[in-house]
Amino acid sequence: MMPSPERYAELILALRECNQASEAAEDDAHRLVTSRRALQAVLRYLWADPEVIKDSLTAPLAALRSAAFDAGQGARPMLLAHQPEGQKPNGLVREVLQGTMVAAVELLRTGKMGKEAAIKWVVREARQRGLRAEDGSFITTRQVNNWGTDISRGKAPKLARETLENVRNEPIKSKLFRGPRLPENREKAEKLAGLLIQAAATVAPRAAPKLTHRASR
Repeated sequence: MMPSPERYAELILALRECNQASEAAEDDAHRLVTSRRALQAVLRYLWADPEVIKDSLTAPLAALRSAAFDAGQGARPMLLAHQPEGQKPNGLVREVLQGTMVAAVELLRTGKMGKEAAIKWVVREARQRGLRAEDGSFITTRQVNNWGTDISRGKAPKLARETLENVRNEPIKSKLFRGPRLPENREKAEKLAGLLIQAAATVAPRAAPKLTHRASR
């Protein structure tokens, strides 16, 4: 049995409050608390369904909430403690963000938009949709330009390169990438680029690499 409309309205209200609290949080410790509350709100909503309770369908989510709670207390729960295979972690969400932003720029260029204008468009759109770096700063044009340069030279992380390639090969987008750059492609390119950025802002609103000394020059 699905939870009632009233329960759903309560969930939306709780998520809005958590989102506002997260935006106003002074540090990551407070953001973790609001993230935990948001997850708890989702769990409570799902627990209103007897089938969810009967079959313990939220067990993975509940385990994640418990691990997040313990991490907030300074512990290192096993669920979250993993050693990287190499000297440093790789295959991170930030790398997906890099590839996604560069893909958005390349999409715009299929509509015969200049590189600089395309980067500015993407950065402006990312800011409007709430996409930020890990430290809460807004993504800059220099960062996006550097990510594109690193990918084209094969210096970017593997996942960033693969993300761009995957976008290029998506059926709807591949027609734009493989065809000539034409002004009449611009409307469609802007729509697809906007959807890419919106998806990134939805699933990883605060995961882009933070500004480095190189990107700030």
